Amino acid sequence: MGDRAADQRRRGEYAKSALTRQAILSAAFPIFGARGLDGASTREIAKAAGVNQPAINYHFGSKELLYRACAELVVEGYREQVGALRADALRGLERRASPEEAADLLSALMDGLADLLISDPTARSWAGFVFREMSEQGEAARFLHEHIWRPGTELVAQLIQVMWRCEPGSPSDEAQLEALLLIADLVAFTNGRPVSMQILGWDDIGPTELAQIKQAMSRRVQDLAARCSDGGCPTASNRSPSRGDSR
Repeated sequence: MGDRAADQRRRGEYAKSALTRQAILSAAFPIFGARGLDGASTREIAKAAGVNQPAINYHFGSKELLYRACAELVVEGYREQVGALRADALRGLERRASPEEAADLLSALMDGLADLLISDPTARSWAGFVFREMSEQGEAARFLHEHIWRPGTELVAQLIQVMWRCEPGSPSDEAQLEALLLIADLVAFTNGRPVSMQILGWDDIGPTELAQIKQAMSRRVQDLAARCSDGGCPTASNRSPSRGDSR
């Protein structure tokens, strides 16, 4: 009986510890987003989390390591939400998907990003932190660049090149530019959410509005694919022969 009670007590303490850690992370995101690493204080974060200040050192070691943990949580959330779609796209590239298949893979990937960035409340709570890092290029920005921004943009650009019937290889400047612009379309509904909603006359972004955004994004992908339908690809010099082309 004593062992069972001790085990239950340990599990209760572990659950409480996990909740405390999560509370600190949830409080840290908006504060780091508003003030940055140097401007934020552990006192302010602890107060917002409803814990005492030493709890931050106990769970994370320091303010700097808490800051790093926030960046790691963003990467973890991205992989959980978009990882399967990213894997599908990579497999498509490996098996030399057709331009039409690449367009479908890109549309699915952008839908997944829209779900994550626009409708996921946890991801929305990261927005201030992420966009501050994008502008200030701190230590967390380098981590996010390595694990999300660079590989994500490169994957979108590679799919665009397949849609353009270009030879496999490193994405061209044109493809990378189009990839950045495509991803930036979603930023209007993340960091720029209040302005976009006001312009569109939306009170909120619910399922109906999200579906409209996805439909518009799908049209953008199809427009990109159509740019090479007549051979007028921006990277025409790298275009690979399609079936029926003369050699």
